[in-house]
Amino acid sequence: MSDTDRYIRQTPLIGEEGQIKLADSHVVVIGVGALGTVAAELLVRSGINHITLIDRDIVETSNLQRQSLYIEDDVLTSKVLCAKEKLLAINKDVKIEIHAVNLSKRNISDCVPKNVDLILDCCDTMSLRWLINDYTRKHKIPWIFASAVGWQGMLQLILPDSNCLACNFPKEAQGETCAEAGVMAMTSHTIASLQSNLALRFLVGEKIEEFCGTLFSLDLQSLDIRKFKVKKKENCGPCKKEFMLLENEGDQEQIVRFCSSGQFQVHKTNSVDLNKLLMVVKKEFEFVHLDEVCLRFGPVTVFSDGRALIKSNSEAEAVSIYDKYVRN
Repeated sequence: MSDTDRYIRQTPLIGEEGQIKLADSHVVVIGVGALGTVAAELLVRSGINHITLIDRDIVETSNLQRQSLYIEDDVLTSKVLCAKEKLLAINKDVKIEIHAVNLSKRNISDCVPKNVDLILDCCDTMSLRWLINDYTRKHKIPWIFASAVGWQGMLQLILPDSNCLACNFPKEAQGETCAEAGVMAMTSHTIASLQSNLALRFLVGEKIEEFCGTLFSLDLQSLDIRKFKVKKKENCGPCKKEFMLLENEGDQEQIVRFCSSGQFQVHKTNSVDLNKLLMVVKKEFEFVHLDEVCLRFGPVTVFSDGRALIKSNSEAEAVSIYDKYVRN
């Protein structure tokens, strides 16, 4: 199949030059869940030839309701690894880089090149968005903020010289999460489609400055779409290159309970030799599986950066399992 055939329905709308610009673009998708799976798929199908995927999590059964790249056979698999395989099945020539890491101030420069064309925020925590906001403002990288909870969604294109996220929200803003309020698949799919639409139009060179400084708010129940003009806030720290995260901020706590019930992330060491650990745990566990990003055994998924996702009844039990198999 030639690229001419693949994009024959799209090229009349964006032009041959636009299609070439998409092929030359590099987009980073931070979070490969409800928003990120849809956005990454749409961009690959549109002709983006270089994508970087970043996510710390594994696929769970509760994800299948809305995270459209994944199927039942993918449960307990690393999200970035699984997404990479699915996207390459759509277009085998796309360059896809993956980072199965807990993104933080310490490792973001290793995962997100300073010359990337665009970042899509598809994460679900404000702490990670503050990290994205600082990093993009510092290195003059355009990005698109997006969120989806319940029936509600928000979206904003943020350019290096426009207002930043801190002009919209105070640092202490947290908002509801999908674990607290739930989320409809239609909400996340709609927001991710609009986010991808803005991304494509920006990358092909359309003059979309009119969207800059506008926060879009959607209600999928009432079908209301509201637009809020946001101006640069006077004395905004990030806009003046006074960044919000201190040296050790942006790193998640050593122990975090995930949205999914009964799963904890424990992180007490900086690296793990997965091949060495494999030799230890395969003597004790019937199911042991090692792939390019993680080792799975029993209720545990261990990543080479020292993180472990552990299904357990309590935080204390999760820490005990981690100390027994990973830290030691």
